[in-house]
Amino acid sequence: SRLNKPRKIFHSSSSDDDDEDSESDVENHRLSRIPSIERGCLLNTFTTVNVICMLIAIALITAQFLVIFNTSQSIVSITVRCYCILFCFVVIGAEMEWTKTLRQLSIFTNWISRGIIYSFIGMLTLELQDNMDLSKNKYIYNFIYVIGWIVVSMGILYFLMGIFCLESVKKRREDRYRMLLKAKNDLSEHFEG
Repeated sequence: SRLNKPRKIFHSSSSDDDDEDSESDVENHRLSRIPSIERGCLLNTFTTVNVICMLIAIALITAQFLVIFNTSQSIVSITVRCYCILFCFVVIGAEMEWTKTLRQLSIFTNWISRGIIYSFIGMLTLELQDNMDLSKNKYIYNFIYVIGWIVVSMGILYFLMGIFCLESVKKRREDRYRMLLKAKNDLSEHFEG
């Protein structure tokens, strides 16, 4: 006889408001059972590297403009600095994965080649600094010198991550994270619907 009795989840109430509260409590209970999805330490680390590279590229663009507009440079030096600025915009686009073309461009999907390109941009920046007159522009020189070495360091970091095949690890983790988010959204819609 005890098995045939339906169990009550909530106390019965005479008012309709309490019935609605009970239903919303049940719904909230169902939704609270859906686990939260987190990116994880590794994906957060890769995102941090992306953000740092973008900020360094923006700093390098700023530094190159400071040199172009505040110092007297030869036409060749200005042209090379403009190419460096263009490369920095490509770096920002590659890190943000702006377009499908940048996402699928093989020199940026392979982190070894990305590291070589970043190191080249940094070394190019450092080489251009050797031609500057230090007496008038010491602060600009030091700023670009530090930024240049940071770009070289980020290039070395990407090169090492490429050697250890971490780009495939990142892709697998991102795919898994997106799949879990989609599953969570599907579950939420199922419980709401």
